[in-house]
Amino acid sequence: MWWGVWNWLLLASMFQVAEQQAKKLSCPCDTYEKCLPVNDWHDYDREIFIVTEGNSDYMQWMWESVTTVVTTGIHRTDLMCYAHAKSNKYGFIELVPDELNTSKAEFQNWLKNVTDKVEDYFADVVVFDFTKLLGNCEYAEEHVEHLLTVTHTVVNSTRHLVRPVKVACVMPWMPPCFGKECGYINNINGYCDAIILNPESYLTYCSGLMCTAQATVPLTKLIIGIDEYVTAGWPEKKIIMGIPWHGYKFKCKNYRESSFGRSVCELPKIMDGNITTDKCDFENSKEKMSLGTIHKQNPNWLVSDRNYDMVYNAPYHILRNQSNNSDVYQVWFEDVESFTAKYKIVDQFKLKGLIVYTGDDLSYTKIDIDTVFNTGMWAWMLHSVLATGTENEYKSNIYANYPAKIAGIGVGMFFLGFVLSFIIACVVFRRKKLNKPFQKDLKDTVQDEYFDEDNTL
Repeated sequence: MWWGVWNWLLLASMFQVAEQQAKKLSCPCDTYEKCLPVNDWHDYDREIFIVTEGNSDYMQWMWESVTTVVTTGIHRTDLMCYAHAKSNKYGFIELVPDELNTSKAEFQNWLKNVTDKVEDYFADVVVFDFTKLLGNCEYAEEHVEHLLTVTHTVVNSTRHLVRPVKVACVMPWMPPCFGKECGYINNINGYCDAIILNPESYLTYCSGLMCTAQATVPLTKLIIGIDEYVTAGWPEKKIIMGIPWHGYKFKCKNYRESSFGRSVCELPKIMDGNITTDKCDFENSKEKMSLGTIHKQNPNWLVSDRNYDMVYNAPYHILRNQSNNSDVYQVWFEDVESFTAKYKIVDQFKLKGLIVYTGDDLSYTKIDIDTVFNTGMWAWMLHSVLATGTENEYKSNIYANYPAKIAGIGVGMFFLGFVLSFIIACVVFRRKKLNKPFQKDLKDTVQDEYFDEDNTL
């Protein structure tokens, strides 16, 4: 009997050694240690995610400002090895399809493909993007149970893997449950280690909105969205803010100057045959521009030659067609000033961190880009605000010829501080009232009363 037990233990030990040896042989890095999991996700630590599409030299990144790198649409073995060598987590983004039936073979095959990637990619983090499944505006009330089933199945499938993995869930900037109980958002809190506010979800075709060009992430909406998730039951320490390191060039259907000095770029609405709907056609009205491209083509936009909207807290520039003066474009983008305002929100609201879409936008090595500016943008990501809660001085001769701009920023930041203090005070006061989640939304199921598209602001 004991001989049989001894043989069984010996055989099990041999299989374990063989399995470990097989894993070492399958590791694509020069050392097996670079394939081991990076488990440094703590409640008290800030997370700085970088999204990459593989279009840049990742070795030029400021890795001391990064905790996690995630790929979208690609897998880079060399990037995984490099990230792990820097003690950073590696992962990938997986788009959850909008039509999934957990009982069908297609769903099981998709799910197995995801879990296989965790093992094959030596991933530490999986980012599930639920924005397509949820939709831009609202989901049907009868759809909630299906959403919960899909979410539970998808997330739990990663919990039982041999390789430990963290799960982050990409959600719309605002819980898509206007006028309804937000049970889905509350329940998903227990499934995901973090929630990522999708920076592309602020511009949607939802009805009832003013069809005007606007910032990719308006600061006022950002604060409201954070408050809505917290009200729905999400703790701030699990929220990760999405930051776009790019901008959009909008073609104006009509252009005018408002009485408050804001340039208003009106956009067309979506057509249904010959009928004009009440949905804004953001998708066909904009053209994406990376910050690297903007800086290469128009370096002055990022330091002086641009307008700054204090409500959206973002810069924009007006372009006119040289050959046809009637064609007007409005370009909304981000710069150090607008980033700083958003990073301060991360610090003030004690959020889990931020995710940059994408790190490729400021790592162009094949073009002549200002090294000082490129380095400055990376440096501002973590150390100047998130690590200390204060702004480090960012000095460069890039500002040497703009004393008026410096004075303008001082005045602007004074008013910004007043506006932010007012908004945050309202948020705090609102929480003390302990209203039922989304009670205010019951009054208007079409449009949230806090939307800031009013051009007279």
